[in-house]
Amino acid sequence: MDKLQSSAEILYPFGVTPVENGVKILVQAAGKSCFLLLFSPGGEKPCERIEFKEDERVGDVWSMTLCGRNLEELEYCFEVDGRM
Repeated sequence: MDKLQSSAEILYPFGVTPVENGVKILVQAAGKSCFLLLFSPGGEKPCERIEFKEDERVGDVWSMTLCGRNLEELEYCFEVDGRM
């Protein structure tokens, strides 16, 4: 009998968590679209806007992994359906 493999992952903790070669980002938000907004310290406008992919969403939990990124020197927030 073939072994079944699960692609399920633990959706915790929320926020930004360092992982090997990058960061894992999880946010719970009801909406049709979700973006990660990155800001320079004290900045009023985002220096980068990154969309969460629909296929990495489970219910109202949005997930992404940014490889090769260090967000320690940036500020961030989330945009859901055009609202921060």
